[in-house]
Amino acid sequence: MTGLMVFIPFSLEAASIKILKKSKNNMAIVELPRGMKVRPGQKIEISDGSDSSAKNKSQSSMNSSSRKNYLSLGVTAPKELTGAKTFSWGFNVGYGWNSGSFEFDPGITIARTSATVGELSASSTTIAGVLSADYNFTANDGSETFVPGLTAYGSFTKITGGTLLGYGGGLVGKFFVFDTSPTAIRVSSTIGGSLSAGVLSLTLNLLTVGLQTYF
Repeated sequence: MTGLMVFIPFSLEAASIKILKKSKNNMAIVELPRGMKVRPGQKIEISDGSDSSAKNKSQSSMNSSSRKNYLSLGVTAPKELTGAKTFSWGFNVGYGWNSGSFEFDPGITIARTSATVGELSASSTTIAGVLSADYNFTANDGSETFVPGLTAYGSFTKITGGTLLGYGGGLVGKFFVFDTSPTAIRVSSTIGGSLSAGVLSLTLNLLTVGLQTYF
């Protein structure tokens, strides 16, 4: 049984929502139908059983049913943990699947890096294929406005003389700023490494910020 304080005009019938206790100021403790999820402060409109009742019920569960897939866009500024002085940034895009507790998406990252070692300097642009996965501490099913979790990724980049493999993991958080919007601000911080021709380097992604739009 789920209890929630909501405003209800008592002249209306509660339909499938059962009123357990009412008090002053048009407030009541109600029992919600099984499977219906709401957030504290969320407004629920209740009618006398007309067509608008079904419409409102559909709207109240919209976020839950529309978070099965998503598109992601992000910008990151990785820092190489080596003796070289580097400046780099990356832009990534992906398409993903969401089961609530787990999210998985393949994507593409375009990165630009400038490095200086002694008096030598060089710049390069790379395109990498990326597979990433999130584990959510709380289910991303439409009932939460903040979803924290863990994230991990693997990448591969074709470079001169071979392939550059990357991997890493860290913390991630998704912030649904607007209750009615399916778009979240995604922020993550990770540490990882890359391997090419037997040479291993560590990379610290201080901050990756992006948007994920669910549908």
